[in-house]
Amino acid sequence: MMAIPVAENVYWVGAVDWEVRHFHGYTYHRIGEVVDPAPIDYVIANHGEPHHSGAIPAVMARAPYATVVHSKRAADSLGKYLPDGWRRQVVGTGDTLFLGRKTLTFVEAPMLHWPDSMFTYPVEEIQQMGLEITTIAPSHGLIWRENPMQIVEQYVRWARGEAGLKALVVYETM
Repeated sequence: MMAIPVAENVYWVGAVDWEVRHFHGYTYHRIGEVVDPAPIDYVIANHGEPHHSGAIPAVMARAPYATVVHSKRAADSLGKYLPDGWRRQVVGTGDTLFLGRKTLTFVEAPMLHWPDSMFTYPVEEIQQMGLEITTIAPSHGLIWRENPMQIVEQYVRWARGEAGLKALVVYETM
């Protein structure tokens, strides 16, 4: 499987392989399909759990002068497996990072299970889109390409605590 374009100059380089337990090697090979990793300046860690950011050490080995950018809360989770001495930059909601042609903006998005999560978006892309959202690529789950506002509307309902008149009953025997 190759790097998958998500938007102009944005690629998904992850892996879905239910049989492989150590799949982070996919990530840095796929980054190499898009760009030579050696001159990478920044590695953005939107979430610190190892199954989302576990490839960072391998990426950093190929981009040794890069700075790992993460939220304040992610410092704890990332600090458990990232070596001391790496360049690190803590960002919060509203902080920006100018990359030359693009400016990244950060929004902390703590959730109960993932209190270190944040979103990152290029300001220029949002300005060009106006109000139309064409793709939503969350750190967990599907990339929403068709009717992406449906998940935004659902999230708003869930955040308000609205519930439907349905129940899911799960029964399992080991």
